[in-house]
Formats: sequence, C-alpha cells, structure tokens
Amino acid sequence: MQHRVRLAVGRLLGQLRTRHKLTLQQVEDLTRKLGTRVSRSRLSQIERGEVPVTLDDVQVLCRVYGVGLVDLFLEVLAAAPADRFPPERSSKQLFEEGERLYEEGQVLEAAWAFDAAAERTEEPQRRALCLISAGHCYDRHGSLPLAIRRVEQALDLLDEDSEIAWRATAKLSVLLAASGATIRARAFLDRVLDCLARPRHRGPLRAYLQDAAATALGKLGETERSLALARRAARSYFRLERTALAVLKLAGAARLAARQGKMSTARELAREVERLLPEIEEKYASAFARLAVGVVRAADREVHQARALFREAWGQAVAHGFRGLALEAAEELACLEECLGEAAEARRWRRQVRAVPAERAEAPPELLSAVAGTDGLLER
Repeated sequence: MQHRVRLAVGRLLGQLRTRHKLTLQQVEDLTRKLGTRVSRSRLSQIERGEVPVTLDDVQVLCRVYGVGLVDLFLEVLAAAPADRFPPERSSKQLFEEGERLYEEGQVLEAAWAFDAAAERTEEPQRRALCLISAGHCYDRHGSLPLAIRRVEQALDLLDEDSEIAWRATAKLSVLLAASGATIRARAFLDRVLDCLARPRHRGPLRAYLQDAAATALGKLGETERSLALARRAARSYFRLERTALAVLKLAGAARLAARQGKMSTARELAREVERLLPEIEEKYASAFARLAVGVVRAADREVHQARALFREAWGQAVAHGFRGLALEAAEELACLEECLGEAAEARRWRRQVRAVPAERAEAPPELLSAVAGTDGLLER
C-alpha cells in the first residue's frame, strides 16, 4: 500500500509539473526561493516513486503548483493504479472506456478512465466534459469531495455563459447542498434560478437546470419551491419525450412530499407516477418509481401496498445491479416490518442490506447523459 501511495503521489506531482510546463531545474529553482529546496534529481526520483516523499517536499511543491495539500491527498485517494491506462491510449479511447465501465457498473474505474481522458486532452471543453463525467462517477461511488472538485475544475475551464458551464453550475449546486456546504450551494443555486427566471435557454438545457435546481432546493430544505420546480422539470422532460427522466423527477418529488408530511401533494404525484408506470421501459426509473410510490403508501399506512412496491423495487434493483436502490428498498422493508411488529422479517431484511451485491452504477448511461445533454456526454 505504501509503495502504491508513493507511486500515486509521484505521478500526480509529475502531472502537475507537466501541466505547468516546468522543467525539473525550474521547479528546483522555485523551491529554493520558497525556502525548502527540492533538487531536480530528488524530484525526478519522487516523480518515479523511487523515494519516500516528506511532508516538507509535498508542502513546498504544492505551493509551486498552486494546489492545496488537501486537494493533493484527495487526488492520491482517487489515483488509478499506475499501469491501469497505458500511455498510448488516446483521450477518445479512454472516454469510450469510461462509458463502457460505467455501463458495466464499475463506477470508480469509470471515474479513473474519465480522469485519464481529461489529462490527455488540451481542448478546454472536451477536458471539462471528461471532468464532469468523472465527477458524476465519484458522486455515484460516494466520494462527494472528489465529485465537487472535478466539477469545480471543469468550471474553471469554461466560458461562464456556455451551455456546459450552466450545467456544471447546476450540478455543483446539488453536490454542495448534499455535502452541507449551504452558503456555497446557495450561491451557485441563485445563479441557476436567475437564469431560469429569464426565458433565455430552452429545450434540454432548461429541463436540466430545472431538475438540478429542484434537487438542490430539496436538499436545502425548501420543500415547496423544490416540488414546484420538480413538476416544471417533469413537464419539460415530457415535452422532450424523455419519459424516464420525467418519471424520475415526479417520483422523487412524491417521496420528498411524503417525507415532509405534505400528503395531499404526495398522493397526487404518486397517482401520476402509477399512471405512467406501464409506459416505463427503463429499468432504473421503473425501480425508483416503485420505491417512491411505496414511501407514499407507507406514509398513508397502506402497508400491504407499500410492502408489495418495496419488494418489486428490491427485485428490480438487485436484478439490474442498482445497489443504492436495493439498499433503500431493503431498509424501507425492514422499517415497515418493525412497525408491524414482525421482528424476524425485519431482521431478515437487515441481513439483505448486508448481502446486497458489490457496487454497481446507480443509473444507466442514458440517465447520466442528462448532465451534458446535447453536448455528447455519454449519449447513446
């Protein structure tokens, strides 16, 4: 493990030096000026992973390259094995590998591939798309700080008013809200809401901005505004014939309403979702819709219907490798059985939670593609 970390640190420091177009001698000169000299021979050995790197080395090199110490260690945690992506692989090939890995449910490996694709392209918008893709995968994997960092890096590369910059801004508002960074989340969210207040952007971009803003508002506790915007997003998706995304938004709104005790709204949304269920072919949307309607039914004390819906959601999630949904469905079933006094059944579902198969993607590529819409990110 120590050797792997040493290789990862060395490789990242080498990438930073290359990105800044600095020679070994130039870095040595800069570290001398900062008071902690790192000779070019030692720097070369560090970059090859041949010698242990000290905290003094790392601190002065971070100052030279303009990165924070925490950011560097986050990158070390994210680093792929050294031989994972041979140098002859192009950015396009790595991006396609990331798509394939994501589709197979290997979200961390997909993030590594997108990171490598970003490192091997100089074109700013293409690099930004790779970084946003990596960020989405890190988010799905549960690595929220890395997801935030990748989207921030993408934003730094983009023109402020470009379509992909607006998508990145919206995505960042959701990630920051999920991380508890309320003030920063609101700053990005306010930009998105201001954009939506002006009828400037239409089509897929507007739908995505409405969707992301509704999610961020929900995480920030503004339920009423979240529900209103979720309905508008669903209508936009319907107009674009993106039924699966529309159903996901309605189902998420129904679950939020139920959990906030707004049962009249929750029932209305749940009925709409149930009406659309026969039309949904996309497996993730189908499983999530059943889970969300089950939450509404459970809140309404319609226990048998809720149990049936949770079991259907569990079965679909396990069958198609949606680990997060499977865990949620099993947890809902365990809580439901506990409330009914069925302790043995509750224990069985708790065991099912522990037995959920290895990590898989939380959503298929066609849903991930909504992040970049018509820009080509993971489009099928």
